[in-house]
Formats: sequence, structure tokens, C-alpha cells
Amino acid sequence: LLAIGAESARRWGSLDAAGLMQHLDLAMRMSLGELPEARTALVPPPLQPVMRIVFFEWFTTWPKGKIKAPAYFTPPVEADVDTYRTQLLATVERFVEARETTPDRREMSPIAGRLTM
Repeated sequence: LLAIGAESARRWGSLDAAGLMQHLDLAMRMSLGELPEARTALVPPPLQPVMRIVFFEWFTTWPKGKIKAPAYFTPPVEADVDTYRTQLLATVERFVEARETTPDRREMSPIAGRLTM
């Protein structure tokens, strides 16, 4: 994360470096249960176990441009890469602390249902 700068070549799809940092921060915040809007299931609960298999066992490479995240997960980038990196590193610290103190904690994924951290 520290090596990625505003001018870094994209290796992660269409996002620029600031967008990447923001996206990773949002993913970790969702894992922490900090995004209330992510608690709404996008996939009906009976299909969520199937989605877990599809997303975590079958997809090792994401099909570029074929799967679009909900708008709350791809907000407009409104800050620079350093601001989002600082935010992401703070979120990583909270994630590690939560994982160490509550290893069995489960939070809602809008696609895969309740997942452990």
C-alpha cells in the first residue's frame, strides 16, 4: 500500500490509485460491519451459500467489467491517494484488532451472507 502513488500504473482494473485505496477501505469497513447499507442482501438468503462457493472458490480471476458493485461500494473519489491510504491503514488496524479480540465475529456480506472476518 505504501508503494502505490498517484502516478502508479493501474494493475487493478479501471480504478486510479485513490479509487483503489477507497475501494479497499470500503471492503474492510464492510467486513467490520461499519457500512449499514451493506447489510441489505443483494442475493436471496437461500442462494448465499452458493454465492460463497462461486465467489471464493471458483473465481480466482474476476471477469473485468462484468460484475458491477452497488453504488454505495463505488462512490465518487473525492480525496487524494494519500488521504485514502491513511484512512485505509487506520481501517486495517481496526480490522486486525477486531480479528484478534473477536475471532468468531461474523458480519453481513450483501452477496454471500454472514461471513467470518
